[in-house]
Amino acid sequence: MPGNTVSFKELQELFEYDDPHQVVACLNDNKIPYHKGKYGRPWTTVAAMNYALGISDTDKQPDSDKMEF
Repeated sequence: MPGNTVSFKELQELFEYDDPHQVVACLNDNKIPYHKGKYGRPWTTVAAMNYALGISDTDKQPDSDKMEF
């Protein structure tokens, strides 16, 4: 499961903020669901971020629809 989680450190790098409150504000502004861990540091998942961006696995075409040459 670690590959599916986005840690506080990764969120800091993504949003370019060090303060957990600023990171939480960015998550809220972008409507990304998150949880708070130890010391109130937020974390989320790749799926939650994709959902907030309107990206989902159901957008992919099934293999049967692919064209072969």
